[in-house]
Amino acid sequence: PSPPSRVERRRELYSQAIERLRALPGVRKAALTSSLPLMPIGSDCASLPGGAPIKATTSAAGIGLFDTLGIHFVAGRDFTAGDIVANVTSVVVNESLARRLWPHGRSVGERVTIGCKAPQPAVVVGVVRNSAIRALGETPEPHFYRPYAQPDAGYLTTIVLETSTD
Repeated sequence: PSPPSRVERRRELYSQAIERLRALPGVRKAALTSSLPLMPIGSDCASLPGGAPIKATTSAAGIGLFDTLGIHFVAGRDFTAGDIVANVTSVVVNESLARRLWPHGRSVGERVTIGCKAPQPAVVVGVVRNSAIRALGETPEPHFYRPYAQPDAGYLTTIVLETSTD
């Protein structure tokens, strides 16, 4: 067998780190992300296949991030390990983006094109409530999350913990 790629090694390193952190006394939840709420964040595009692109903010979310941050699902589900290794890109969108792209219908299971410079197809697996992305009290803007461990996901790694102790 060939040696693991850099992406595979990174995926394994963070998977082990999260499991070890979850096992520590007082740690209730742990997840990875490419950015924390209220941090400067990247912009990209989202559109219906063949449609006009909509500017959206974007970040990468590890499994369990939404639960850890208290961001509730309106429809669908969180990312799973299968989304991380699948050949099809999965995304979770916020309510603002879902309403812009599908104003009269469901969005979970629908195809969307993500990316301004190198558009690629994706499937919506979940819709989460709008939350503060750049600033408290901001008008909710379209936002989508990619699974953290995909090779094209965020470059910064942030580990988010919920603990029962200081």
